[in-house]
Amino acid sequence: MPRFSLPRSLRSTLLAGATGWLLAAGAVAGCAGSLDPSLTGSGGNNGTGSGGSTGSGGGGATADCTGSNDPQMILTTSCGSGAGCHIPGGALSAGLDLTPDSNIGSRLVGVKSSGSGQSMCGSNTEPYLMAGSNPATGLFIDKLGNPPCGLKMPEVGSITATQVQCLKDWATTLTK
Repeated sequence: MPRFSLPRSLRSTLLAGATGWLLAAGAVAGCAGSLDPSLTGSGGNNGTGSGGSTGSGGGGATADCTGSNDPQMILTTSCGSGAGCHIPGGALSAGLDLTPDSNIGSRLVGVKSSGSGQSMCGSNTEPYLMAGSNPATGLFIDKLGNPPCGLKMPEVGSITATQVQCLKDWATTLTK
């Protein structure tokens, strides 16, 4: 069987991304600003209670948004530092910083694509997340499915249907 080897520059980038993810995970773990929808109040997709994935929202099965399905983990590994894409000043960020921190909502809710970098959505008039939408709507949500501009995200790799649902549930906690 032939061996496959990644170029040294890509190996370095992946190692740096993994190191950054580990540091970010350690810094944010247990933080009051957790992105885990089960810790952020009402929202979700099943039932009429309050809190997390069983909060007020439409019907359907409850998504398990823990472990690899945790929105913070998904953003870090598939969108941000782990993927080397939507990070501050990143060449592939298209002007969008998806670093999971307490300010992420201010970078998404009501904010339109700046069209900077490699963005294909500079002329799009839709904000990343529409304030007051429940469930969340906006370019961030559209890019997970059938985007009106540019490419479906994440561009490199893929995320599962459960992970998409967890990101949508999490986004709804930001837009309410």
